[in-house]
Amino acid sequence: MSTAAVSTPKASALHHKVLRNIASNWVGYGINMAVSFLLSPLLVHRLGDVAYGIWAIAVQLGAYMGVLDFGVRVAVTRFLTQFHERGETRKINETLTTALALLGGLGLFCAAVAIPLSWWMPLHMRVAATMLVPARISIFLIGISVAVAFPGALYTGALAALSRYDLINLRSAISAVSRGLLLWFLLAHGYGLLSVAVATVVLTVLAYTVEF
Repeated sequence: MSTAAVSTPKASALHHKVLRNIASNWVGYGINMAVSFLLSPLLVHRLGDVAYGIWAIAVQLGAYMGVLDFGVRVAVTRFLTQFHERGETRKINETLTTALALLGGLGLFCAAVAIPLSWWMPLHMRVAATMLVPARISIFLIGISVAVAFPGALYTGALAALSRYDLINLRSAISAVSRGLLLWFLLAHGYGLLSVAVATVVLTVLAYTVEF
């Protein structure tokens, strides 16, 4: 059998995988953008200016905390790809174990940092006394959500190493739609900032628990 005949199925499979990943990326981005576009005005309208402002700051604070992984998740994806191609199962397990320990430690650090931040931030924002408790709980819950996301992201990193962005985007789309529907239900029935924060952290924990 010629080399060209052998390589053709491989090239076809690679081409199919690339197209599948590109298509799933576009669909995934589209779904996430649509959910955000539809949900944002609902949050502003139902929560009010003050509560929505607190929520927006809490979410941004969580985003800043998310950079504390120092590239560990990216490095995990790179090494898993390399070891998978070589068939080195033992090194794959070692990489995942080491990364889980590092990211788990960073998650615990974020959870610990969220405690003083949740106390100090509302005072710095000069939140009204009636909103202090909801603001503090919301910021703390966002910190917990970020803490869970650190070790939980290993699943996504492993899928990226296998070039299964279709599964990554499917997971992201399901999470976005589930979150959007749940928040819409809560806000439509008169629930406020705390319900949004609790729903967000519960869905985050559930998503990563199901993956593991």
